Amino acid sequence: MIVLLIGLFFSGFILDTDLFNEPFRSLGLLAPSFPGVSGLRTVQLRGVWPAASVLVTLLAQAVLAIAFARALLGRRWRSRQ
Repeated sequence: MIVLLIGLFFSGFILDTDLFNEPFRSLGLLAPSFPGVSGLRTVQLRGVWPAASVLVTLLAQAVLAIAFARALLGRRWRSRQ
């Protein structure tokens, strides 16, 4: 539930991210919804390709999440053998 709230508040769904002070704005980069929403807005509202930084951030978050999930699952599978 906390992750959902962080995703909603720091993604720009409820509040504009320009209203946040800098430390809180950079916290939004931890939630995958922040670069996802900004990229989606760029594509849907402006009709242009999102910035490379948005795509790199999403790719880095996906790689980290997959590596973390693989490590957890690998440890669980090794403990059952």
